[in-house]
Amino acid sequence: MEHRETTELSAVLEKDLEQALDALGVLEPLRAGQACCRFCRQTATLANLFGYYPDVEGVALVCDSPTCIRTLMDLLRTGDVKL
Repeated sequence: MEHRETTELSAVLEKDLEQALDALGVLEPLRAGQACCRFCRQTATLANLFGYYPDVEGVALVCDSPTCIRTLMDLLRTGDVKL
């Protein structure tokens, strides 16, 4: 039998996203244009938010740029980022 690596992933329903972001303290910065993507440093908003993960600085936000998504996926694969 082939061994497949698995990863546990936490998810938030879209209808609960703002509540989750507010609990993490990042909702208001996102709304105010004061948050940025961890990788490209462009402004992160609710409209372009791909995801977020815990970071030594708090919560890292990732925009929906294909390059940033790829970077996040690579970090997840190598274990440098854990969700």
